[in-house]
Amino acid sequence: METDTPTLHQMQDVVLPSPISWWPLAPGWWVLLGGMLIVSLLLLIALHRQWRRNAYRRAGLRELEAAPDIISVTNLLKRIALAVYPRETVASLTGERWIAWLEQTGAESVSANVRPLLIASLYDGWGQGTIPIELRRFARSWIKEHRRPC
Repeated sequence: METDTPTLHQMQDVVLPSPISWWPLAPGWWVLLGGMLIVSLLLLIALHRQWRRNAYRRAGLRELEAAPDIISVTNLLKRIALAVYPRETVASLTGERWIAWLEQTGAESVSANVRPLLIASLYDGWGQGTIPIELRRFARSWIKEHRRPC
């Protein structure tokens, strides 16, 4: 009796197709890569602009670390404010109005220990001594975190 079924030694291996190549890429991949490149470039440009816009903050922080006395710190705060905000808004501010403005534009309030240092050093030349830690901390915080005008 003859059968049409092959015997085990007559069977051949299954031939698999060759793996699909990644190259050349399909058009959809090129569009995706191009979109990612454009988004990356726009993000880098935005980060660079932000870095340049905050150059005055970095310079102010360096100057704050080198400030020899309280007068230097208060003058630094006023100079930074004049560089960023309209002169008409900032130049005439003194005393309690100046402190209220610093609190309004900054992230934290002026403590009771720092308040007299900011006022007195502007008027009577007081403040030739060393800079209290609280004043330096407030100035650093204001320089880093004040809100820029829109």
